[in-house]
Amino acid sequence: MPRNAFHKRASALEDEFFHQVDQKLIERLRERHDREVDEDALTIATGIADRHVLDELLDVQITSRTLMAFSLFPAIYVAWADGHVETAEREAVLRSAKHLGVIPESDAYELLKLWLSTKPSTELFLAWVDYVRALRPALSVRGFRELHEGVIKRAQRVARAAGGFIGFHKVSKAEQATIDELHAVFADANADDSSSARMALRGH
Repeated sequence: MPRNAFHKRASALEDEFFHQVDQKLIERLRERHDREVDEDALTIATGIADRHVLDELLDVQITSRTLMAFSLFPAIYVAWADGHVETAEREAVLRSAKHLGVIPESDAYELLKLWLSTKPSTELFLAWVDYVRALRPALSVRGFRELHEGVIKRAQRVARAAGGFIGFHKVSKAEQATIDELHAVFADANADDSSSARMALRGH
């Protein structure tokens, strides 16, 4: 995928994710967006510590703002799997987020609180899917796998935290179905990329 098309998908994801965010928070995010994205920021956003994978992300000029939208959305999507987020469930999700390194009062934490009170739209999900598909050709197999595993691990922890507040530490059927749906998005992106590669080889 051409680089300009890739960044177009990133912009679409950002627009959908941030359009309901408080203006002051948007300004803080823009200031951070204007600064150079370093490996520490990417590690916090993705949970990835592998230096080679982080270098890949920097090479394709993924911003911390895009990664925040990309990595937080699946956890939010899972939290809403049952159609609503109870107060106790919301607190459990925020506790889980803190354990994952999302610092209270940080931009990511404020966004998470917002989205736990505002159900994500279908358009946001579709923008996230498009971005995953656009991201696959830009990364190595290893890099894409690391992103996939990090995103799903966070979503699973959120689901377990949500189940934990009633004492069972189990993932509900609706939450598991949502996690499976997220897995499928990554799997489809891999399949699409493999298919494109085979077509390219046939053309030579």
